Amino acid sequence: MEVVLAKDSHNSSRPPSTDPPWAKRTKSLRRPSGRRPGGQAGHRGSTLRLAAHPSRVVEHRPREYRRCHARLADCQVVRHLRQQIWEVVPAHLKVTEHQIALIRCPACGKTTQGEFSGAVRSRVQYGPGVKARVLYLQQYQLLPYHRTSEAMRDLFGCHLSAGTVANIVR
Repeated sequence: MEVVLAKDSHNSSRPPSTDPPWAKRTKSLRRPSGRRPGGQAGHRGSTLRLAAHPSRVVEHRPREYRRCHARLADCQVVRHLRQQIWEVVPAHLKVTEHQIALIRCPACGKTTQGEFSGAVRSRVQYGPGVKARVLYLQQYQLLPYHRTSEAMRDLFGCHLSAGTVANIVR
């Protein structure tokens, strides 16, 4: 009987709500440091660094001087103050069409044709980039097939069925 009464949420599978009100609560072993939470004075913060070679540069040039209203169109720039915005480029599908040329031989009049490379195997297929993203979402991020399909549609505009996702994973 004492064994049963001695059980609580810490030494059995009982939920904490079943513990009696007089039961001892575990206390944190952490001692207060006396400092306020958050960044501390004198701590050097970290932030993004300016990219040495940005993808695009937009120059904001003043048209006239604010005080005397002199035109500045032909004046030389002394220096630039730089600020950058880092943004994800919208992804979209790129479709590459492969065509076999049919050419008539001028000597015998018969038609001959070129050959597709080894990467082109069917009339319409997904490339290695699509397959890699499907595998990343499904295997690494552990998304179910239908959620992988939704993510591919939402992120890349690539409408895959859950069955196609399953075939890619196999």
